[in-house]
Amino acid sequence: MINENLSKVLENSIKNNKLQQVYLLFSRANQDIDLDILEFVRLVNDEKQISWHQCLQKEYCFIIDGSQGEISKENLQEFLNRVSKSSLFANKYKFLIIKCVENITLKAANSILKFLENPPFNTIILLHTIKPQNVLKTIKSRCFIIDIRDDFNAIVSVESFFITYKIDVSKQKQFRELADLIYNSPANLFNLILFYIQQLNIENYKNIILFSIFIFKQIYELKNSIKKDKNISKFDSISILNIINNLYNFVELIDNNNCIFNIQKAKLILKLKEEYE
Repeated sequence: MINENLSKVLENSIKNNKLQQVYLLFSRANQDIDLDILEFVRLVNDEKQISWHQCLQKEYCFIIDGSQGEISKENLQEFLNRVSKSSLFANKYKFLIIKCVENITLKAANSILKFLENPPFNTIILLHTIKPQNVLKTIKSRCFIIDIRDDFNAIVSVESFFITYKIDVSKQKQFRELADLIYNSPANLFNLILFYIQQLNIENYKNIILFSIFIFKQIYELKNSIKKDKNISKFDSISILNIINNLYNFVELIDNNNCIFNIQKAKLILKLKEEYE
């Protein structure tokens, strides 16, 4: 099933005839995004019956997979030329899809920047990354950014989080306190950091970090909504997407048991502090 956030954005864009030419999708490291890409193409080009394999064979689809290693300027330029010279298709968009765009070389990044400044007519550039902090700001600034990390599609409130993750009633006060600390963090980051130092441990890290991600995602949505209050405006200078990505990376590192918990916890707190500076 297509990511709910992506689905809403696309449906509204298609309905209002306001499709963007350049998108950047954020996903988790181990998340399968092929279906999301496929559904993106299906919805935009009204190709309801095609499979992923058929999508790869379409003349209007050009896919570069950077998940296996570095994307060189030569490899990228070959695809850019093919997209530019390819024929237009009636009622169809051409798609240039780059998975793990953070793996492009600096020379390749310069090439894609020039391409993004003046993309071919009727062409959509669909970029993807699992490391948004490694994507050049000049690239991100040209993109319509959509977070497709899939943990919370069915969770719409703090109470539903408690039910989904089976948070004991005796511990719900701690989580509500954390939510307040996150919302007030632009004015008082110290108290949020102190909470993580004192409360975050190897036994409870997953629920606390996932709850933090949930709250930051709510703030991100409010931050980008038409109506936002003064408290949310305090987050304008803070990269919430980078914070969310750092939190996800922390969970994945600890889950894989390939690190020392307290060292990674200290690194996480330092990264959090840097995003607020």
